[in-house]
Amino acid sequence: MKRKKIAVALTVLSSVIVFSSFASADTFKKSRNEARYSAWYDSSVSTYGYTSSIDAGRQSWNGISSKVNIGKTTDKTANSTDEVYVGTSKTADLLGQAMPYTVSWPKNFLTPPDLYDWDYSVVSFYHNNISTRNMNTPNLRKHIAAHEFGHALGLAHTTGSNASKSIMKDYSNESETMFEPQTYDKSELKRKYGN
Repeated sequence: MKRKKIAVALTVLSSVIVFSSFASADTFKKSRNEARYSAWYDSSVSTYGYTSSIDAGRQSWNGISSKVNIGKTTDKTANSTDEVYVGTSKTADLLGQAMPYTVSWPKNFLTPPDLYDWDYSVVSFYHNNISTRNMNTPNLRKHIAAHEFGHALGLAHTTGSNASKSIMKDYSNESETMFEPQTYDKSELKRKYGN
């Protein structure tokens, strides 16, 4: 059992390294196959009390492009439906992550977003780190949710001089004042998917 956990941890770590090192500008080179889709919430979202913050972060991307809309569903069987979870992580300072997957048989596979298009993302929020970093307020959780759904849509971390004016910047703390996509984020989304 211990070997399996180590193997999973190494796979996730290598995926994060691969995903972060290939980003093209401030978007991933590839895209979701469908940018008008729904998100399914695991029961952990309401158990931890994150529903309204995640709703707000998810909905903050709607209306920017006519080709992008993230709804909500109680059925996670559609190929493009994101899965949303809240839990804990042993990785210090990891507030959340969006991991892209491609639907395949006999099992779906984790997809490097600069190499292949993907079907859906597993979006996770880590309550222990959010609390430790003093970010456990509705607005700060909304910020984290908007950031992670931005990744699920194909936006990478914003770099350079634009980072200070982007919800997709690499690092956030309890002093955060951006709680939804900013002008730069909106332009990157439209550049990726159109108006």
